Formats: sequence, C-alpha cells, structure tokens
Amino acid sequence: MKNILFTLTTFLSLEDKLKQCIHCLKSIEKYEPNLKKKCYILVINECGKINGQFLKKEFPWIDKIIDKGNRKDKTGKKCGQASSLNICISYLKKKQFKYWLHWEESWLATRPFLQLCLDAMKMNIDCIQISEDDGHESIQRLHTPHNRYIFIQSIPDDFKINCKSNFKKSCCKRNKNQLKTKSKKIKQHPRCKECYHKKCDDKWWPLWSLRPGMDKKEKVLSIGYFNTDPKFWPVHFELEWAYNWLTQPGGVTKGLSICTKRQEKHISLSDKNI
Repeated sequence: MKNILFTLTTFLSLEDKLKQCIHCLKSIEKYEPNLKKKCYILVINECGKINGQFLKKEFPWIDKIIDKGNRKDKTGKKCGQASSLNICISYLKKKQFKYWLHWEESWLATRPFLQLCLDAMKMNIDCIQISEDDGHESIQRLHTPHNRYIFIQSIPDDFKINCKSNFKKSCCKRNKNQLKTKSKKIKQHPRCKECYHKKCDDKWWPLWSLRPGMDKKEKVLSIGYFNTDPKFWPVHFELEWAYNWLTQPGGVTKGLSICTKRQEKHISLSDKNI
C-alpha cells in the first residue's frame, strides 16, 4: 500500500507557470521514475482559466489532478494557496498515509530524493527539507544507510515572534479547538501579523517550510489546517502555522539535504505582495 502522499501545488494560469510545471514534472520523472510505486501523486491547480487535466496524458503516473477553478464557489473560499494546502491535509488524514512529500512547480529535482526522505523519517527526523536552506544553522551531520548526508537544523532559541503585550502566550499560539484538524476556522490574532512586520527580526523564520520536503503525518495533523483568511496572505498564514508546528508538544527535529533548485526567472508571489 502506498504510504506517501506526494503533492504538487501549481498556478497554471499565471505567466510562465505552465512551462515551469512541465519542467518540474520532467525533472521528478528523470530522477524518480518509480515514484508512483510508493506515492499517491496529487496535483492541485490554483483557480484560473487553464485546466490541468491534460498533464495526465504526458505524465500518466499522476494519480489525480484537482482544478480548483472548475468548482463553482461564489465565495472563493476554495481559491488561494492556504486552501490548496488544506486540501493536501485533508488527503493526508487518510489512514494509509504516513508521510507528506510536498512540492511546488518552481522547483526542479537535481538528484534522487525519495530514499533520502524515507531514510530521514526512519532516523526519527520529523521534517526533511530538500531545497536550499532557510537560513538556519546546521548543528549536526548524520550519515544515512544509503551513503547520503543529512544536516540537522537548529531550533531558534529566541522566539521573537512571541509578542510582548498583555497576552500571556504568543499571539500566534493556537487554542485547543484549532488543533488536530478539528476545525478549518483558524482565528489568527492580528498581532501575529503585526509582530512579524514591526517587532520581530524579519530574518527569523520557524523551521518548517513550504519548499520541497517530507514531513511525518502525525506532526502535521497535530497542528491542523492553514488559515485561509485573505488578510493573512501572503507570508503570515504560513508563519502562524509554522510557529505552531515548531512549538508543538514533544518538539520537532528538522533535517536538510539539498536535492532541488529553483527554476530561472522564478518570482515569488509572496515577495510581490509583502
């Protein structure tokens, strides 16, 4: 039984994204031609005019493509990056999955990555990032059973995102009702957004990232869904989720081993909207 959920989120209707998505899939196919044997492969295409079903003809190893633009939703609640990630989490809740391998169309595979990710999970690493580092310090190098190296990333010891105000806890900390995927109604406090902009070091970031990597299912489900409120897009919906992931009971261990690279001419939507 396939116990890995592989997801690729894309926005085919944006300029150059269709080309990037095809290059991305070809690179994955090149280095992991047998990915389908161990992964259920899900592609989620953001709301737009381009239907992504044609990708299955060129890449028949894709199990399912969700075109969010095909759904009639006048409120637009199914549109947006946070909504796509919540679809991934809903799939991850299925019993057969143990791990979530997530990807974005702007990243190209540069070498085999699946066995490395599985080795990391078996070595009690909760999250292995296979893209360039987010700026965290590496504190240990581990040798894998298949002759690869994983660098353990350090947890920041200064949680500057903890807003010093009248709140006893961090303004980004979720309450019990918002954890463990019980609800999609995440009420993020406005100060969580303000803190990142005004009071916190903007170079600080929790260990979790949307960049390509594999996560243990239980560590993801223990936090729940992403906040879909447009007020917290871009950046802040991810920051809030990542903070709660990092500070969850029992802690987390993150590793790094680069197996991907950004495609040329990539422009981050988050950078354009901050």
